[in-house]
Amino acid sequence: MAYFDLGKYAEAEKWLLRARQSDKTFTASEYNLGRIAFELGRYDEACQRFEGLLKKDPDNVMVLKAAAFARLKRGDMGKAETYYKRVVELSPDSVDSRYNYALLLNALGKYEAAERLLLQLLEENKNDSASLLLLARTRNAEGKVEALDDYAGYLKNNEKSEVRFEYAQALVKAQYYGRALENYEALLKLPPDALGGIRKADLYFEAAKILLLSGHTTGVESPTTPKDNSGGPSAQADQENQGLSYLKNAFREGFKDSQALSALLKDQRLSKDQKEKIEALIEAVR
Repeated sequence: MAYFDLGKYAEAEKWLLRARQSDKTFTASEYNLGRIAFELGRYDEACQRFEGLLKKDPDNVMVLKAAAFARLKRGDMGKAETYYKRVVELSPDSVDSRYNYALLLNALGKYEAAERLLLQLLEENKNDSASLLLLARTRNAEGKVEALDDYAGYLKNNEKSEVRFEYAQALVKAQYYGRALENYEALLKLPPDALGGIRKADLYFEAAKILLLSGHTTGVESPTTPKDNSGGPSAQADQENQGLSYLKNAFREGFKDSQALSALLKDQRLSKDQKEKIEALIEAVR
């Protein structure tokens, strides 16, 4: 196990295979051989070892979890769910087990079941930020507007760029353009190293799309009021100019997504004049 902890799996495997020959250390050795197989991407072998142990001890929570993750890696979602459902049945008070089960249900697209489980966890602990974020993602996948409040609630106490980016995308989907733009612009003010894997080029492009396509002013809306109010010609002209400026910045930052650009140009909300201006920008970059 010292070799295992050092990541020297070949050496660890050699000694575990020897230890496996003794009845006293068979189970522990077989379990850790399964862990090594998992770490090395040999998921078929990992499943075989873990499930072999479950035949002798079907209610071993630690092995059930390992078998679930191994099946998950193989893409056997049904078996993974079966194992994790049993884990939750055996340890109903375990927050980690229930959260991981909700995570699995989310991955399987069983959003209603995941949502019910997450709401239970949050009822027990309203400060459970991990469950709140997963609830936001689950409800967003369901297309529920409640996801917006979940994202906002999470971001109050947990400032994460990737989550704010998700929140902005969810706001766009719900047509709350002003609030989405505010979040994109907040991210643009951050230094590049605070953005994680988010590119400034993509942020500028998303902000530009809102300004060019929404056809509205960008005041802050709330879910209980109309999404946006139309502005006058001057406000719309300013909005269009800002959108073109952001698009230019996106190109300067290296934006090269031809499919996204093509989709923008085909969008029926663009006026002929706007389309010509965008095409001129693209041509200038070329």
